[in-house]
Amino acid sequence: MITKPYNPNIQVQDGCFVCDRDRYMLIHIYKNASISLRNTLGMWTYKNYTHLEPDNYIKICVLRNPLYRCISIYQYILRLENGESPYHPAELIKQTEFYKIRNKPIESFNSFLRAIDGGNFFDAVAQPQIKFLRDKSLPISKVSNFLIQENIDNDFKKFCFEHQIENVQITHDNRSDDKVKETLTKYVDIDPIARDKILDIYSEDKDLYETIAKVKI
Repeated sequence: MITKPYNPNIQVQDGCFVCDRDRYMLIHIYKNASISLRNTLGMWTYKNYTHLEPDNYIKICVLRNPLYRCISIYQYILRLENGESPYHPAELIKQTEFYKIRNKPIESFNSFLRAIDGGNFFDAVAQPQIKFLRDKSLPISKVSNFLIQENIDNDFKKFCFEHQIENVQITHDNRSDDKVKETLTKYVDIDPIARDKILDIYSEDKDLYETIAKVKI
């Protein structure tokens, strides 16, 4: 089974999406409502964080419960179609055991967890959420607005109210397959071994999420 990280030196997440007109900056984290927020607020330009003046932007970051983000990551990786981007080595992924048995969601998902255990994040999508802040040397205190994905509609409404944004509703784009997602969500919710494995792999994300969301996973 392939477990070696895919050229981790190129997986530095030093960019962010911006809307220069309205001075919004999205701290881009894979599988955290990025496309939805970019489409809603017109943040379509991708720039290197170090090439900007961050203090001039309203910084937005979406955090997600690591249990459900892990499921979404797994589903996304299975959907990769080509190897054109160095961040998404599809040909490497297709050699993994979890990809070969993808028609058995629970068995395949457990194989995926074994593959990424120990920091073998061979695809950038699977990187921990906290890494996307660290790669920019961005402390939590410097992020203007944290939104929680599990409460994204209400959090976005509060964001709009605070920044006097009118007549804007967040879209919900790039969703995973609902049937598989439902199967895996139920599995993770009731199986303590799978649950503990995910929280061990993403232990720092667990701490970060609980601190910002003020909930216990």
